[in-house]
Amino acid sequence: EPKNPTEPVNSSNAFGGQAVSLPGKVEAENFDVGGPNVSYSDNDNWNRGLEHNTPCRTESHIDTGQHGIDGCKINWNQPGEWLNYTIEVAATGTYNIVAATSAFNRGGNYVIEIDGQVITNSQVPASWNWDTFSQTTIADSVYLEKGVHVMTLRIISDGPEGYVGDFDYFKFELNQP
Repeated sequence: EPKNPTEPVNSSNAFGGQAVSLPGKVEAENFDVGGPNVSYSDNDNWNRGLEHNTPCRTESHIDTGQHGIDGCKINWNQPGEWLNYTIEVAATGTYNIVAATSAFNRGGNYVIEIDGQVITNSQVPASWNWDTFSQTTIADSVYLEKGVHVMTLRIISDGPEGYVGDFDYFKFELNQP
């Protein structure tokens, strides 16, 4: 039976109280806290990825599940949904971004934004299994300035099979300071 957790609506804050340090890895399931339409937008009111005794987040309606590369993932993503992540860039420079995603067949389109500006426009590649992740470079040489920013994962469209795909993480690697 689906759970319908409530979450207070206030301002968006980093999950765990601290921004994700970059270079580094933004875990998809560690989106900001703050509630619907503040730190995330979800098209339905329950966590369809919720599994019994899951170690994954359950306090929101975002669909989280187990079987990511290193633990949890977000799944059952739909066009129009988005999640915010507070990040802190340690050094101004250009970064490569690697996404760990899965889809049984070719998935849908998504964008990554930094402070509201689109920096990538990607499609989830086929990994042929929901629990097998492709690690794909989705951006080379994206310029990021030192400081605290908001990264947004925005789901744009379903793929040809009628789904988007699952997300485990986004890894930012410093390419050139």
